[in-house]
Amino acid sequence: MGKTKGVKKEKFKPVEGNGKEAVIYITSEIATEIEVDKNGDIVSYPDFGGYNGIEEYIINNKIYCKKIKVKGKVKSAFPTYKAYIYRGNTVGEAVKKLKQDIKFNTHENAEPTVLEVARHTLGNNKNYGDKGPTPPNSTGNLYRLRYKIGSNKGKTSYRYRIVEDNSSNLPSVKDLKKEYQSGAMNIGTRSSISIDPWNSAGLVGCIGIRGEKGIVHPNCKNMYPNQDKENYKYIYHSINNYLEEIIPELTGVYGRRGFSTSSGTVLVKESSYKEEIKVFVLVDKLPELKLFDIEDAKIALRVIYDNYGEDIATIVEKMYRLETTHFTSGQYQHCGTGGMEVFGKAPYYGWDSTTFKNHPEHTPIGTWSSFEGKALSEEGGNKQQKDKPKTFVKLPSVLAGMEYKAEYIKRYNGNYARWYNANDLDAQEIYKEKLKGIKARIVETFK
Repeated sequence: MGKTKGVKKEKFKPVEGNGKEAVIYITSEIATEIEVDKNGDIVSYPDFGGYNGIEEYIINNKIYCKKIKVKGKVKSAFPTYKAYIYRGNTVGEAVKKLKQDIKFNTHENAEPTVLEVARHTLGNNKNYGDKGPTPPNSTGNLYRLRYKIGSNKGKTSYRYRIVEDNSSNLPSVKDLKKEYQSGAMNIGTRSSISIDPWNSAGLVGCIGIRGEKGIVHPNCKNMYPNQDKENYKYIYHSINNYLEEIIPELTGVYGRRGFSTSSGTVLVKESSYKEEIKVFVLVDKLPELKLFDIEDAKIALRVIYDNYGEDIATIVEKMYRLETTHFTSGQYQHCGTGGMEVFGKAPYYGWDSTTFKNHPEHTPIGTWSSFEGKALSEEGGNKQQKDKPKTFVKLPSVLAGMEYKAEYIKRYNGNYARWYNANDLDAQEIYKEKLKGIKARIVETFK
């Protein structure tokens, strides 16, 4: 979000009838949450897919994934997400509306209908690579939607495909009626990412349009149970027809403008567009998808080494190794720290704001809760809390946590042990002794 003080918002007229452009903004805002009881046990969830290796992931009391069992098999429960629609009366206007809303942190220029979507996959929910969720992009690199025929295990379907905006995916074809059969459908190394009617258990990198609270969308409810070779395409026609009602510009995109049907259980109407219309797609990152690992530590320590010197970088690495069990603890993976406990209000949660003000990019992005380990609680550290989870500050990067420590060490004239216990000198000596036995293996590679 950019600076908005003194900046006037542009006002836009509503789009009536067919517009000249549209954008679908697939966000990481939760539509329907995962619900748990007072013991943390699952009560309900709107979506599920392949297990991502994470027991539970919480930011600001919202659960983004939780380990479950479905028919005896380990899976991950997920929330559904909101997708906003922007339409323009002129070419460029829909994108302009989107960018203005992002700048002002609002959705006031979006259409009233908000889509509820599934965003994960039946298999790989650990990265955006092969068979992972749709890769995120930016407003400077918007995807396009096109329409193309496809086949899945002998079942034909006609789908809106999310593709990169290039001539390989959108080649020039003289006969519009052949566009739906022409061109590729790629995003980088990924292919065949479409808008589907399924939940995440049936998706492979695609976006699933769902009904309220994650149910099968009402528009394809009657078609949904019969997924044989003949009926399969009608499930897609049904969900596509719904989307075309609320986003008429879809009927003018590459591939769709020259395609229609005159027979069958569900028809595809003829497009009224004479010119090709662009419908763009913006995709947010999924919050839980990438946890911090040792590679993040290596990158951050290189910066600390270059900016603060070998001595401070060595101490910071040793502190992290002790507090994160060598970069493997849950607090490290989820928060990028060794465990900065929340004891105040946002945005700094009780912590000294100096580093965050010096480096606004390091400002905390939320909180994460978990039962903590014993660590050094019996040797002068903070007392272990056993009866309920503790809440910790979540930082945007490992560098944010390491730079906080580096500046802390400088602020207190090199007394790094004060981090462990500000007042108890005996506890500080115990901490120093603990660090002596730890090797700064990463920093040693920089020499």
